[in-house]
Amino acid sequence: MSENKNFEIGQTVRGIVTGCNSSAIYLEIEEGVRGVIYAKDILNCPDKLYEEYSEGSEFSAQIKSISKDKKDPNVVLLYLSTTMEKEKEEREAKTKALEEKIAEFKKLKDDDEIIEAKLVSVNKGIATLTYNNMRISLSQKYCSLSEEALKKMKGELIPIIIIYVNEEHRIISGSQIAAEKKARRLAKEKAYAAIEVGQVYEGEVKNLLDYGAVVAFADVTGLLHVSELDHKPVKDVKSVLKVGQKLNVKVIKINGDKISLSVKALTKHPWEVLKEQYHVGDVFEGKVVKHIPAGLLIELTADYSGLMPNSEYSWFKTDHVEDVADDAMLTVKVLSIDDEKKRVSLSHKATMENTWGDVKLRKGQTITVKVISLEEKGATVKYENIEGFLPVNEVTASKRVSSVGEMYPLDSEVNVMVTDFDPKRARLIVSSKALELAKERETFDSYMKNQDSEDTKVTLGDVFKDFEKEDK
Repeated sequence: MSENKNFEIGQTVRGIVTGCNSSAIYLEIEEGVRGVIYAKDILNCPDKLYEEYSEGSEFSAQIKSISKDKKDPNVVLLYLSTTMEKEKEEREAKTKALEEKIAEFKKLKDDDEIIEAKLVSVNKGIATLTYNNMRISLSQKYCSLSEEALKKMKGELIPIIIIYVNEEHRIISGSQIAAEKKARRLAKEKAYAAIEVGQVYEGEVKNLLDYGAVVAFADVTGLLHVSELDHKPVKDVKSVLKVGQKLNVKVIKINGDKISLSVKALTKHPWEVLKEQYHVGDVFEGKVVKHIPAGLLIELTADYSGLMPNSEYSWFKTDHVEDVADDAMLTVKVLSIDDEKKRVSLSHKATMENTWGDVKLRKGQTITVKVISLEEKGATVKYENIEGFLPVNEVTASKRVSSVGEMYPLDSEVNVMVTDFDPKRARLIVSSKALELAKERETFDSYMKNQDSEDTKVTLGDVFKDFEKEDK
């Protein structure tokens, strides 16, 4: 064979031993093609080749080089024994396993997954770690620990995230800082996911703001707004809270990672407390806290007072609410509780005997009253056990008077007509003028009736003369 055109370097061929000495084995690969395997290319070469490789034996070998000399067409072979085949298979298996591991690390990088790698050594700011029998480099700039601290952790596991994979050169790098950041983020997400609206936690004030406080609880933080500190308005957060203070808070709203907290939600509204203590119809001793034009404010709780209107003080006009001193104790009855306006109406006279209840009067009825006091606008009069009022403009129609006393002095008894009577409101208004006009009308009607009679001899002048005499 002048040229070895049918063979390639790296090709595996089989040959028959044609000769052997201490330095080489000679084979015939095919007719006219010779090969040689030198002792240096034989793995674990024996001292005496001829004893190990007898003439006529056959085995495989790999082509290392091909002679270009036409006069020496020998093929130089590498020895490929059964053991070497296994080693090759092992190398191929290792290569495949390595490729699979590289693929695994690429996936770890893509998934941004946290792994724990064992610290093997630290040298010049570079830490070497192992994970799944692969070496990982951890540069100091990607580590939150100092080199001295790392050296003390030799053999320990360090959480990292794979940040670089070079498949060709089998280089893998990790970051401890990235792992710490992700771990904190995952822990935060887990903690926030466990929080529910309505839950109550013990927290600690971490920071005070103009509009509230930042409170840490259950590995998260939330905002306690100033409006949620108390049912009563709080002007200054610092007046009720301080940094480091422990307190119970209730979660009232969650919006993403923003949590709204409340302290006042843990206590009953003062109005609800009042409603538990007071009910319509209750009678109690209350302290007068203030006089206002509409009446008296009576203390109910530390947060609320009730109103006793002037008209609810007494059944008698001669009793005046102005005579009640501040801080005086007054027996009152709850008349109404208004949830919408958060108001309580009270009455003192409702706790007293209603003398008006037994009085039976009707509008237009004629009664006799006694003048018991004189006022600028009229006079207070008494009828049985109740008191009424005679306005000055209802005294007489015959002349103009500036006071009731001009016609009826104190203690005088006067015939009057009832013009308004409301026992529920303790109201009685009377008029002597109305009675006077009624009599005049009656007399006039009587005269007109007599005029219709043929035998009448009475004149209108006679009638009014008689009326004047009666009036005198």
